[in-house]
Amino acid sequence: MSDSRICRRYGWLFAALFGVSATVFAQLPAPGGKPPPADDILNDLEGTKTATDLEGLRQSHLTLVETWKQVERPGTPSKEPAQENRWKAAGGYATPTSAQPISTLVEVPKDGEYRLYLRHRLGQQQTTPVTVSFEPLKVADAAKPEYVSAGPAVAHRFGDIKLIANTLGKEQEKKLPVRFESDVQLNSFADEAMFVWEYRDVKLTKGPHRITLQSDRRDARVSAVFLTRSKTFRPSFSAVKKDNTLEGVYLRYRVVKGATAPEFTASTGITYHWPGRRAGNSTEPLWYDGAPAIAKVPAKEWSPFVDVREQVIPGGGPWSTWRPALGGVGNGAIEVQFAWAPHEAAVAHTLPMAVSGGRAMFRVPHGRYTFRGPVASAAWGVWDPTALEGFVAEDALVERYFAWAEEATRTLGLKADHPKPKHLKVLTGCQTGAAHQARAAEMMAKLGVNWIPSAPTDVARKYDLYDDSANPKIKMGDEIGTHTPASVINGDVVLLAGFHEYLREQAKLNGLDLQAFLGLDDVRVARSIDHLPENAGRFERRLFYCSQRYAHLATIPNYMRGLRSIEKGKPKALVYNNYSPHPLFLTGRDMNDSDWFLLPRAGAQTLGWAEDWATGGSWGLGTPMTECTTFYAALVDCSVRTRGYTAGFYVGSNCGYSAQKMFSCVSQGITILHLYDWGPIDSWAEGSNSWSESKDQYLSVAQGTHALGPADEIIGTGKREVRRAAVLYNRSHEIVSGSQVTLNRDWMWTFLGLRNSGIPVDVVIEEDLTEPELNRYDVLFIGGLNLERRHLKSVRAWVERGGVLIGSAGTALSDVYGDRMPETVELFGTTQRLATAEDKSSRERVRFQGTDEFPEVELLAAAAGNQKYILTPTTGKVAAKYDGGEVAAVVNSLGKGRAILLGMTTGEMFRVAGGAKGPGRAWLAAPVMKRLGRQRVEFNCPESEVTLFDHPKGVAVMIGLYSWKPGELPTVPGRLSVDAKREVKEVTSAMHGPLKWALRDGRIEIETPPALRFAVDTVILR
Repeated sequence: MSDSRICRRYGWLFAALFGVSATVFAQLPAPGGKPPPADDILNDLEGTKTATDLEGLRQSHLTLVETWKQVERPGTPSKEPAQENRWKAAGGYATPTSAQPISTLVEVPKDGEYRLYLRHRLGQQQTTPVTVSFEPLKVADAAKPEYVSAGPAVAHRFGDIKLIANTLGKEQEKKLPVRFESDVQLNSFADEAMFVWEYRDVKLTKGPHRITLQSDRRDARVSAVFLTRSKTFRPSFSAVKKDNTLEGVYLRYRVVKGATAPEFTASTGITYHWPGRRAGNSTEPLWYDGAPAIAKVPAKEWSPFVDVREQVIPGGGPWSTWRPALGGVGNGAIEVQFAWAPHEAAVAHTLPMAVSGGRAMFRVPHGRYTFRGPVASAAWGVWDPTALEGFVAEDALVERYFAWAEEATRTLGLKADHPKPKHLKVLTGCQTGAAHQARAAEMMAKLGVNWIPSAPTDVARKYDLYDDSANPKIKMGDEIGTHTPASVINGDVVLLAGFHEYLREQAKLNGLDLQAFLGLDDVRVARSIDHLPENAGRFERRLFYCSQRYAHLATIPNYMRGLRSIEKGKPKALVYNNYSPHPLFLTGRDMNDSDWFLLPRAGAQTLGWAEDWATGGSWGLGTPMTECTTFYAALVDCSVRTRGYTAGFYVGSNCGYSAQKMFSCVSQGITILHLYDWGPIDSWAEGSNSWSESKDQYLSVAQGTHALGPADEIIGTGKREVRRAAVLYNRSHEIVSGSQVTLNRDWMWTFLGLRNSGIPVDVVIEEDLTEPELNRYDVLFIGGLNLERRHLKSVRAWVERGGVLIGSAGTALSDVYGDRMPETVELFGTTQRLATAEDKSSRERVRFQGTDEFPEVELLAAAAGNQKYILTPTTGKVAAKYDGGEVAAVVNSLGKGRAILLGMTTGEMFRVAGGAKGPGRAWLAAPVMKRLGRQRVEFNCPESEVTLFDHPKGVAVMIGLYSWKPGELPTVPGRLSVDAKREVKEVTSAMHGPLKWALRDGRIEIETPPALRFAVDTVILR
């Protein structure tokens, strides 16, 4: 629809917003009522206006010519051949481009006389003839919607009249067969040319007809055809709301059963689930509204009609949720009627529904229901039948959900008593109306959800649902930031004193006094800063870094106080804040505003938590099947690891891939999975929060829960395989050099590449770079241009004890204050410098050869931000060169360990080489496997992640598949090799039952179903 059309033809919506609220049909008499005032636009022009005549509105039909066949609509590719477009739509009307006719089909409901209105443009100077023909049809073949002629067409010629100059509209109506559209038009002179409704009374027979329009005049403009049995109704598309009789939407209620008082009232709340409507001049979306209230209606009688067109047109998204609260009504049933005019003869749809406790719910479609596309079969009505399908009561909605859930569990082909998770907590919202709450909760329980806060007591007992009353989960903040601005710190006596103490501590850690550290004799004059000044010196760089570290530390006390307050009333509460990937990966690119590790590490929240919002598109960061969720979950695990807190996650089922996301989370130690959020959607404002309308997610959720269920005890109470490799998430780099190059996606791809190779891996942060924490690992991937000297010293000592360090382009070039570190050169046995345009040699490819750490392979040379480094070995050995001959990788032996430095970044090398299926995977894993040896689990499909859990009752191996092209996954049985470290008597698949297996060379060799056949599975060895 064009903007000009909206402005010209539907200006009534904008007028309505400025207070024009009366409607023309408020004046229409109900049966037996009084006639309207003589000056109303619906004045009885023919002296025959009666309730009987208005009953003729029941047989009314409206069709917009711009939607007919053979009409070219701007911006809409025609399905017809180009030569078939005989008219052209423009701004709410159509005009001929040839003398050939256009047509549509209509199903006349009864024999009789109809008033035929043609809305077209008439002028004062010339006529514009248009012929309207009706051809009776019959069905040629009952099996096909095809018609043949049933008699000769009857033609009616319009446009042979001219508007009369200098004559009021109401005077012209006495002389001409026309109707004007508004009070203004009736009481003013006609325009030089304007749209009016010209009419004829025609006799039509019941059955299908073809309506044809034809004109030789290229300047003819035809808008609509309207047929009705009423002769006193005035059709109008007026821009003035009170005069517009064809584009209204009206609502009324009736209590069928359940009245608890002689009269009832109705107050209807409306929830929009997508942006679209705005209040007044606000730029913010309107999420809530209401229909006009209805008061004091006798029980079992219809309420008066209320005008709800503003709530429906244009609305936001395809539909909205309407919730009537009915006073004087208990449990029972009601009916809701929708009409195109405030008269019972104009009712287009009646919607029965259940009411519980005086409350009900239904959906209303948005838009103008009169828009009709060309139809293959004849139809009748003022509103498009497809629009009527959008009026749905909650009863029908939940039945559809129940059917989807049953189909999902049936598709799995598993028994109804198939084990489902108990130790792992699977949670989702389930907020239907009270009448459907029990069935909805039962549906979720059958899907494998075991934590349903709204479940009725009997359902909770029947399915042994989790009761969180002893350990309630309480949220302090959602999608929080943790950065305190410098102005706040400087303006708060306590925070500023804390900042000064922090500066003293940092000086001491660096082995300096305040004068040497910051150039200050008195720390009390120091102020926190949010930005570095131009040409900042060493003291200013130190002050900036300390300011940005403290800016996050300063938030801890407030959250700590909030936690303590909650724990006073609920000592065993699990208290959390939710962290979003938006500021980290989507709308932002670092943790400088929201540090995921801060509060759990400080003990200021006792439950780790985050969310994914990952889709198959850009919000999945380009990972297959939203595998980025694994990395997000690893960040949460890193945040709680040192204190041993429980971790939970908003699994974005609303964004798809529920099964894979569940496995991503559990593989990283997450034990509370909130499948965000079933809803249903009607219980939310913004619809993107809910997955109730996503049929595929019912199956995906069932796959996830049913694949975890048989191994629930092993996974939920057992131990995850020890991670001997780690990837550093370098916050120091983000603070100091994040604007120079973004690295967190590179760290993510490094992490995922190791997971695709079957290597268990942790995320660590700088405070983990201590001897006790580093001793947990044998391999460490490190990146980022900055690192504290004390941390670099710890890393070197760890290497000398036997660790393998793999550094990426620019690693630890400088300390956190921007000073170059010769210690880095000593560690890696090479200098490094950023390649620039002046370096003419090619760095498109890199070849590894001549070392034990890497296979001999040539790959595309890739680095985050395309910032590649050129190395010059000092004590290290060349491991790779760019295709231009410059050194690209160096291996340096230190004590019992090795330090490897690359001029590229590991994550980008893996990603650019094709991810899991490319040669970069084996390259990335090579130095790790060299140090760690054969892994406890090996799976021959690299587009996967495997995770092993040990328990006295057995071993469980989770397999999650992540592929860009799932249809190309292997079709032959898979091979899973497991070092169970115990005697094994049986091997079963959670989803496919007993598996073939054999003991060879101390390992359990298992034949799995083809990867193409499953999204996730768990193999259990007992």
